[in-house]
Amino acid sequence: MRNKYISVFVLLLFMGVFIEVIPTQAESVPLNDSVVTQIDSDYGYATITFTPVVGADIYKVTLFDERNKEWGYFSDFTTSFTVTGFVATSTKPKVRVEAYKKITDTEADGYWYNNEKYVLVSVSKEYKVTGKEIECVKIYETEATTNSATISWDDKGVDGYYIYKGGYTEGSTPIAETTETKYVIKNLSADDFPNNESERIKQQYSVVPFSKGAGGYVTLGQYVYHESSIVIAISPVPVTELHLDSWSTVNNKMKVTWDFQPFVGGSGDCGYEMEITDLNGKVLKSTDGMYNKINRTATFDLNVNAPVIFRIRPYRIYTSEFLGPYNDGWISIYRDEDKKSKFIGEWRECVCIPNAKITKAKALKKGRVSLKWKKVKGAESYTIYAVVVSPKSKRTYKKVAKVGKNTTTYTVKNYIKKKNAKKYKEYFFIQANNVTVNGKKYSSPYNYNIKTMKLVKMKW
Repeated sequence: MRNKYISVFVLLLFMGVFIEVIPTQAESVPLNDSVVTQIDSDYGYATITFTPVVGADIYKVTLFDERNKEWGYFSDFTTSFTVTGFVATSTKPKVRVEAYKKITDTEADGYWYNNEKYVLVSVSKEYKVTGKEIECVKIYETEATTNSATISWDDKGVDGYYIYKGGYTEGSTPIAETTETKYVIKNLSADDFPNNESERIKQQYSVVPFSKGAGGYVTLGQYVYHESSIVIAISPVPVTELHLDSWSTVNNKMKVTWDFQPFVGGSGDCGYEMEITDLNGKVLKSTDGMYNKINRTATFDLNVNAPVIFRIRPYRIYTSEFLGPYNDGWISIYRDEDKKSKFIGEWRECVCIPNAKITKAKALKKGRVSLKWKKVKGAESYTIYAVVVSPKSKRTYKKVAKVGKNTTTYTVKNYIKKKNAKKYKEYFFIQANNVTVNGKKYSSPYNYNIKTMKLVKMKW
């Protein structure tokens, strides 16, 4: 008499799942396949649905893979049972359903379950399940500030994502759970990112996708360390003590200075973005590309007779880093050159007032000098300085005069004796005073560099 077989429906929430029936070699009474009572599907679990076997008290649903590793589940249900926690494509699992009848201790050998003994009365065919598993995410760091880092990843269309501090291993406890495809790591500081690589790897984060099936079954997606984890970085800290150092009236060189700030907070190529604007925001000068990160000065050619705004912000070109195996069990940091982000710090700015440009410095008789200059827009007054340099390079600074905003000429009296006229040199610069910018008053810098002053040869 021909055996009768029952269909066992094994379904997973995988795209494109299919079920292949594989005949079993066991000689047994198969389950009846005339009625299907329920079909469930979700990631990572299979629901076996069947009609009862006459005389059976319990059923055992067994999951086994190509390595013959088995996971057995007993159930008192007589209609369906759900197997969870396996990955279809990596283990190529199959399932079968066995029906058992309760027996007494004095009867034939059997199987113990909950202090009761059972004997096998029926075995189903084997059902092979293949399908698409939850792939690993590809993680990037997309944003950074001086105290936070934002990691993002591709959407896998699942129920959520677990965030782990460090790498993921089986049994790891996530620090957070989100349904979004990004996560912000807060309360960071430069102290969290020492130059020591073994300490910096403590800022590794990992993301694993998951799906919650019927009955609350949770299935984790794949984790691939060079795709699913990253060693984060933060943006550089802003510069401090930013100010205009000098602005030559001779060669139009504008020099700004700031206090050097080390580029802590992670690895990557670092530098500065800079720009000079007028008071209306029009960009007059800007840097193109990376500026040397160890510098704390910058010089620009700028010939204007009005106040300007100098702005600077640091940046880091961050190449994503991840941890991977090295030798003898060591862990090393690797860089993914295809994953690069630019993390920019905050702007800092200062108002820059030029010294008045001397357009004429003519030596007159008896050691006098006639000066003429261009007005600086907004200046309320001008202070004229003379610097006398001796043959031994000794400098003597003299405040010549302070004149009103409408004055643009002045004759300087003799500061060098006739007998020293050929040995001594005399330089001049004119400071613009009290230019109002955004409600505050600024003056041009006091000049200490004679190379940026106007040299006049004396006459007698």
